[in-house]
Amino acid sequence: MTLPHIVYIPFLLSVGFSAGWYLGSRAVRNEWARAEKRRLAEE
Repeated sequence: MTLPHIVYIPFLLSVGFSAGWYLGSRAVRNEWARAEKRRLAEE
């Protein structure tokens, strides 16, 4: 393996992991808020 592979592949993996973490946490927050609104509307 060459030096660019040693730098490039972990960089792309970390970018992908970060993007997935951000998008996933945002989706969970939105779903949590939606469920909370639904719960409050039922009371």
